[in-house]
Amino acid sequence: MLRTAIATKGFPTNQITDEFAPHRMYFWIETRIADQRKANKDHPLPTIHRFRKRAFTKAWQTGIDVRHASIAYRRNVDTLMKH
Repeated sequence: MLRTAIATKGFPTNQITDEFAPHRMYFWIETRIADQRKANKDHPLPTIHRFRKRAFTKAWQTGIDVRHASIAYRRNVDTLMKH
């Protein structure tokens, strides 16, 4: 799916690997946030805190156990429940 999307935009796909790597995901997210900041200078800056809060809210809304979500987000359950 990613390969198709990239090819559709006219970018080369010969160096894409199907193997997951956390550091690549981090850089991808960091790039998206930087693009968002440039495109929307009058909006509040996205932060990792807001990203984590939104992710936990979505987990809560879909019925994911808060203990499991807290492990995934590397935060204490009580801290997440306060937010």
